[in-house]
Amino acid sequence: LSFTAANWEDPQTVTVSAADDDDAADDTATINLTAAGGDYGSVEGSLTVDVDDNDEIKLVLSATTLDVTEGRDATFTVALDSVPSASVTVTLTQPSNNDVTVDDTSLIFTTENWSIARAITVFAADDTDVDEDSATIGLKAAGGGYDSAAGTVTVTVADDDIPQLILTPASLTVAEGASKTFTVRLNTRPLSAASIDLASDNEDVTLSPTSLDFTTTNWGDEQTVTVQAVQDPDASNDTAAVSLTDADDGIGAGSLTVTVTDDGDIGLMLSANALAVDENGETSLTVRLHAAPAADITVALESDSDEVTLGAASLTFSGGDDGNWNTPQRVTVRAADDDDNADDTAMISLRGSGITNTSVTVTVTDDDKGATLEQEEEAAAVILAEVAGALLPAASSTIGVRFDAGRGVRTATVAGQQLTLDRSLAGDLAASFAARAGVQDASQGRFAEDRFGAERHSGEWLGGIPLDAIGDCYVEGKLLIASYQASMPGHNLN
Repeated sequence: LSFTAANWEDPQTVTVSAADDDDAADDTATINLTAAGGDYGSVEGSLTVDVDDNDEIKLVLSATTLDVTEGRDATFTVALDSVPSASVTVTLTQPSNNDVTVDDTSLIFTTENWSIARAITVFAADDTDVDEDSATIGLKAAGGGYDSAAGTVTVTVADDDIPQLILTPASLTVAEGASKTFTVRLNTRPLSAASIDLASDNEDVTLSPTSLDFTTTNWGDEQTVTVQAVQDPDASNDTAAVSLTDADDGIGAGSLTVTVTDDGDIGLMLSANALAVDENGETSLTVRLHAAPAADITVALESDSDEVTLGAASLTFSGGDDGNWNTPQRVTVRAADDDDNADDTAMISLRGSGITNTSVTVTVTDDDKGATLEQEEEAAAVILAEVAGALLPAASSTIGVRFDAGRGVRTATVAGQQLTLDRSLAGDLAASFAARAGVQDASQGRFAEDRFGAERHSGEWLGGIPLDAIGDCYVEGKLLIASYQASMPGHNLN
């Protein structure tokens, strides 16, 4: 610094700089000032400088948190923040979570390599659960003035597991018409309950059940699925792919291959699997083969009811280019007329060697309505007995009323019965009997003289009432008619 007689009083500034060193210790320095000339040759001065070090005694970590995917690894580095006074040993604590490991548990830093970062590899094992894992790696230094230095690295493990389906066995071979089973379980516990849908890509291969439920508790339990191979009409082996999927995609998809071995039987092609026919009527069923046979095939047809009969007991089909296997053959199905008023059912079976046996259901609609035969017989017997018993003593008065009535008088009441005087008394009585017996058509016209006599003499029906079932009451009726005719000679009651 230079001072003159003119500026000796003006302060001059001196800048003091403290260099950045590698250690972590504070420094001191003394600045000496010595004057020369202008009678100042003996003047001296000094200034003490204290330097606060900006370096710390600490570990330098490239990361204090680390993300690792399950089954993979990641790294972080370690160095010292300042030059140590001697060698420093950094110890790494292995995590308590055994799924997370480090490749080195001890690092040594010297006064020469203290600033060189050392890499630590962290590996996350692939476990069987689907949980996210975490671990803490501890670091502690010792020696070279670093006894107070420490640090931690927190490791978060991203789990890569999606629960997978374990199918046992992995494939099935099933005979046509038979069934087999396989089991399903998960390989690991799911995060939440899951529903697995099962489906077959072949309608001839069915599954039961079609849905499986797994929870966080039953995930390891085997659940059984039944595979049924439907009896089809062809003679070919078949395959199906069974798929197992989770609609929420929380479970890995699974699949099973099913091979169906055909039994070689040829199926029947029917015009209908069920028939309906009215009682006393008929319908028909056509039958042909699904494929050409190697030799003639006979199909036997049989009804399990005597009231349903077939027009043919068997059908024969031949193979070859000129064979009739592909030509439908018609069978007439007849329903007999029975005495009851109930609908009936029957089963027609079609069986034979080399074919797939099958059956057809027949529903018969009964044509009898109203009272049954037994009800008509019982009612007619009671009513005829009552009416005949009441009218026999009053036969003379009945006849007198009818024939002594004045001109224009058309009705009269005798023994509680309303009579139409210009019609046949027998027709009136027969109509009344039939109506009270439950016969559908009990109109008097049905019992006109030209019909009533014919029906009576046929010995079959009296307006819907079987005469042979009336028995003694019919005899009483004949006595009533005889009494009537005896009282009026020359008049035919018919």
